[in-house]
Amino acid sequence: MRRLLLILMTVLVLFAAVSILRQSVSAPQPRTQLELKQVDLTLQVLALRSDPDYRFAVESLGADELVGDATELYREVSPEDPLVLIKLGLLDAAGGKPQVAMRSWAKVAPGAALYPTAQVLGGLWRSPPRLLPEAETTLNRSLTGWYRTQALGRLYELEQRTDQRRRLEVDSREQALQVLGGLIWLGAVPLAGSLTGVVILVGWLIWQRKQSPPNWQVPWSGETLWAVVVIWFAAFLVSGTTLAPVLSSLGIETASLGATAQSLVILGTYALGAGTGLLALWWLVWRPYSGHGQFRYNLVPGWWKWGLGGYFVATPLVLLASLLSQQLWTEGGGGNPLLEIISGSDAPVARLVLLGTVSVVAPFFEETLFRGLVFPTLASRWNVPLAIIGSALLFALAHLNASDLLPLSVLGMVLATLYHYTRTLAPCILLHALWNGASFVSLLVLGG
Repeated sequence: MRRLLLILMTVLVLFAAVSILRQSVSAPQPRTQLELKQVDLTLQVLALRSDPDYRFAVESLGADELVGDATELYREVSPEDPLVLIKLGLLDAAGGKPQVAMRSWAKVAPGAALYPTAQVLGGLWRSPPRLLPEAETTLNRSLTGWYRTQALGRLYELEQRTDQRRRLEVDSREQALQVLGGLIWLGAVPLAGSLTGVVILVGWLIWQRKQSPPNWQVPWSGETLWAVVVIWFAAFLVSGTTLAPVLSSLGIETASLGATAQSLVILGTYALGAGTGLLALWWLVWRPYSGHGQFRYNLVPGWWKWGLGGYFVATPLVLLASLLSQQLWTEGGGGNPLLEIISGSDAPVARLVLLGTVSVVAPFFEETLFRGLVFPTLASRWNVPLAIIGSALLFALAHLNASDLLPLSVLGMVLATLYHYTRTLAPCILLHALWNGASFVSLLVLGG
């Protein structure tokens, strides 16, 4: 009866997982939105273009083609979005195409929140110009970054307000310096990490040839692994699809919640799935096999060096896998919905909750399951390379995004290799936490 129930659960979980993966194949990747955020940030650096001290850095970002590239990128996204139309118009105006810009602004519907902004911009770039009342207030309220600078610069020029225009240029330069520092960090840190990782990888390949870690042996059966994994998948699928309807039945719409409340819902959803998985792990593995010394979290000598070194080694490998994945999934492929939420969060408490979710809760649970349970179980039945690949593939599939399969598989292989040689989950959790934490910080930088 137990096996029949397990088979039934497996069929249902596989059906749901395959359906989600199939949907992700055609789903747009959040990378496009992140690219837009990066383009918006990079546009601000143009304020330093005339400064000889920063000319080289600005030109290295492709300043000559930046406005044109940004215009093409915005033409590829939703043309009905009022904010896209506003930005696209300002890009066309900066490119010397005021008539094209005014056609974009004219498409903003009268009932839209940005309709007054579109009217103000249309008046500024029409011939002859028409200055509407409260124009400055409207632009300050609705625009940010380079787009705000362009619009206010045009307004002050027409109104011949030299002092305000000069102050605007000073403010733009200060913002540009901050943005330039962030963009340099985004580019330099992965590059430095990749170079360091290559050196460490070469050294490790030489070192590991002289090592012979003991074979893996686990007291539980393959059916136990099967049961825990299926229960875990089912728990996450159920928690991810039922929490929002339950809250809705209580009169709480998650889409209308603030950033902090949404981050708590995300944490609650993950904790519900992870808690159910840990309960299944305790009942089926930890309770009956508590004396067998499995699932070690020991802080062995040099554990943090293994974790940090593994992070550096993973950096070039995962980056290469990500580039290949982008070539394979040029249109769809889906993506982690947390990317948009993190990059768009501005509440400190929300950021702290999200950081705790991705850098503490997720690394502990996922390493416990995939490296602590899945990898040694497979390694005790297969050879180690196959176990590394098998556990990494399951780790990647668990994220249910087609575009993440390749890079997460590579990351999973690094994590499994790390566990195989250290026999403790501590460096794996550290590597995972560093990886998610660095990604989190990068998304915050892109979010401005």
